[in-house]
Amino acid sequence: MTLKLFAHISVIFLLVSCLEDPKANDPRIFSITPAYTTVSAFAQTLDFTVSCDRGWQYSLGSTRWAKVSDLAKDRGYIAISITMNEDEADRRDTLTLRSGTLMRQAIITQKGLSSIISPLNPVLTGSETGTITITATGDWSVEVVKASRVEPWLSVEPSSGHAGTSTISLIPSDANLNVGDRSTQLRFDLGGNTISTTVTQKQTDALLPETDEIAIDYNAQEFSLTLGSNVDFAFELDCDWLHEAGTKALDSNTFRFLADANEASSAREGHIRFFSDAVSETVSVIQAGRPAFLSSSAYGIYDREGRVLREVVRGKDQTAVLSTRNACSLRMQNATTGECIALEGLPVSIKAGDRFKATVAGNMTALPHVPGSSIQFTVIKTEGRKLWLLCSDGIGYIVKK
Repeated sequence: MTLKLFAHISVIFLLVSCLEDPKANDPRIFSITPAYTTVSAFAQTLDFTVSCDRGWQYSLGSTRWAKVSDLAKDRGYIAISITMNEDEADRRDTLTLRSGTLMRQAIITQKGLSSIISPLNPVLTGSETGTITITATGDWSVEVVKASRVEPWLSVEPSSGHAGTSTISLIPSDANLNVGDRSTQLRFDLGGNTISTTVTQKQTDALLPETDEIAIDYNAQEFSLTLGSNVDFAFELDCDWLHEAGTKALDSNTFRFLADANEASSAREGHIRFFSDAVSETVSVIQAGRPAFLSSSAYGIYDREGRVLREVVRGKDQTAVLSTRNACSLRMQNATTGECIALEGLPVSIKAGDRFKATVAGNMTALPHVPGSSIQFTVIKTEGRKLWLLCSDGIGYIVKK
């Protein structure tokens, strides 16, 4: 009786001891290999070896990019499949094994795409060439993905290469003068793995006047200027003889200005400056001085200083002969010598401010223009049939039509 009681007490004591010792079921051998692994950004399967002389369980972190794809506990094998890391930064997950009270972990680090292509999404400014670096383990190629109905604005050089680190030039065809940024895709092929990246070209703030210089005659007048732009802008005038016209603009980017008459004999220059926060453009306005020969009234030809070059003694000997429906020939004859000069191709209807081309002909000696030459004229004054004509070279004609 005593011996049986002692035996029962021993069994109970042993059972209690086992229950109180949680490590009693811990394995003597427990490891996972590799414990740390760093892999590329591409999708792949990772193999792990588990050594454990007791049963074990596994778990993965909360990420969605890693999952157990194969498991053989009897052989101590577990496979983890991971998707491509399409982010620029690295990412990590942990494979955790438990047996008894023991835990073993394997840290999985997957590199980001920036470890292969850097920068992953480059940004270009203006028309400057950018670069992108590719680190490959084998042959690679890259192409610009062409968007439908959009002219390609980017080229790459080189477009293929071999294992190692290579630098690719990103070459824009021009600056981006559109409103807003523009972008295009690059598609890389790395041994069957495809990576797509986006190249963005920032908007280049642009103010594009149709000309950088406007030439006008001495008269008070209105003129227009058209400006292309992709930004909000303003303008300013730097002189008191230029003014914004009150007339309606031809379109949203066409501006009208007024110039006062220039009563001085010398030309003058003013400026219209268009500006935004980042860019400015200046247009020069050159206004000719008042021609000196305007002080004269005698028919003839005058130099730039208003001196007589050839005088028609009797203005009544001028005749206008209609040569076509739209033009006429005007002959100026010196009644004393019989010499004459003719301007062929004058418009039939003519007024101050008109510009036209006429051909000079005649037999006057010491003509300022070679007979047969085509000269640009501006009508700067009219009095009845009398015309003051200014040539583009500054020579003046006073004629009667």
